Amino acid sequence: MASWKSIVDTQAKVRYVNEEWRTRDDVPYICTKETRRANTSEHDVVISDARYLNDQLDLDQQGFVLAEFEPVIDFHNKQVVTDSEQSVIAPFLCDFTGAQAAFVTSHILRTEDRSVYLNAYARFVHVDYAIRQEGIVEQQILDQHGFENPLDQFDYAWFNVWLPFDHEVKQNALTLVDATTFDPDERLDYYFSDSTTAVAAVPTFNRDHRFYYFSDMVPGEALVFKQLDSRPDKAEMCPHTAFYNPAVSAAPGRRSAEFRALCLFAR
Repeated sequence: MASWKSIVDTQAKVRYVNEEWRTRDDVPYICTKETRRANTSEHDVVISDARYLNDQLDLDQQGFVLAEFEPVIDFHNKQVVTDSEQSVIAPFLCDFTGAQAAFVTSHILRTEDRSVYLNAYARFVHVDYAIRQEGIVEQQILDQHGFENPLDQFDYAWFNVWLPFDHEVKQNALTLVDATTFDPDERLDYYFSDSTTAVAAVPTFNRDHRFYYFSDMVPGEALVFKQLDSRPDKAEMCPHTAFYNPAVSAAPGRRSAEFRALCLFAR
């Protein structure tokens, strides 16, 4: 995919964690606007529109794909959104990925509201899961759901389902790194709150990373992308970030719902 030319390429800036953290013994905090600015730096990148390349994408290789999403969820009703985690999103993922079981662990709604940092658009390249927690968190989730089979009987993958609501996405769209251009060994852990148990991962800058997004996403479409995959023959993860598109500076901020789910695959 790295050689493909999209219909439209966008010049933009994205933030990566500072290179200095590659050799430091401690772990960066990126949990406020101030710590993000202190511990990340902007890099110029080309972001290609994958909308007309979607039939050439493979979720197991590039790590992301655009899908139709027929269920209607009222994202202004908190209880409806919470209930939809297992009643709507989990079945959708099982059908879409072929997973034997899916457990949605969280969701977040992102809008123009910046009053809560973690609910605002995430403006740095990251992966939602940490290096140190692989295998531990997954078993805890299975235990919480009363799943009787041990984790070592399954392969597992974490997927995010990203859904726009209210209106078309023009500004602050989500861009993803093609997993075939990303080496998981580039990851570093970081803390996304004041707690050292709230940990995820970030890569440092690599000019070989290829960025893609889907232009003009509308309600009824879903961006499904991979955050961690234990299967040895599959892409392991694709980092992502929101990005400011200077070509649509006057467009309203996007509104999106993001569901995170653990999927199990029989060996």
